[in-house]
Amino acid sequence: MTAAVLALGERICGELNRGALELVMVRGGDGYVILTRCGPDTVLVCVTAAAARLGLVFLDLRRTARALAEHLQ
Repeated sequence: MTAAVLALGERICGELNRGALELVMVRGGDGYVILTRCGPDTVLVCVTAAAARLGLVFLDLRRTARALAEHLQ
């Protein structure tokens, strides 16, 4: 399911000329689900509480995705 959501996000960015997809975020009543690519075949999924500080989450996700991509090469 996460790969399908990420692919849809990439398609939306492409068709609306928004550049390369960075992440997809879904907000639910109890928190967030954030998806980002770590490589051509790898997706990093983060599930947070509703009170999460999104700025810090995004910073950690970016760092973690970069580190995972390096290890997966």
